Amino acid sequence: MDNGASSYRRFLAGDETAFDEILDLYRENLIFFINRFVRDTAAAEDLAIDAFLELLVHKNRYNFKTSLKTYLFMLGRSKAID
Repeated sequence: MDNGASSYRRFLAGDETAFDEILDLYRENLIFFINRFVRDTAAAEDLAIDAFLELLVHKNRYNFKTSLKTYLFMLGRSKAID
């Protein structure tokens, strides 16, 4: 199990620091990834926040069948192309 999934399981169990770990682990790479689509760093940062918010609000949608990184990047890509 990767660190992201482990942190996410702790987040689901009520550990308030676990989501911060997820942000620290994926934030910069997600912004860089999204920026490849939108070519605007400020917009990429906003879309990354939107992806993290979707993960936070719809916490039960992630099913652990893929890595958390893959799931987050899928959310980020969807936000970028919409």
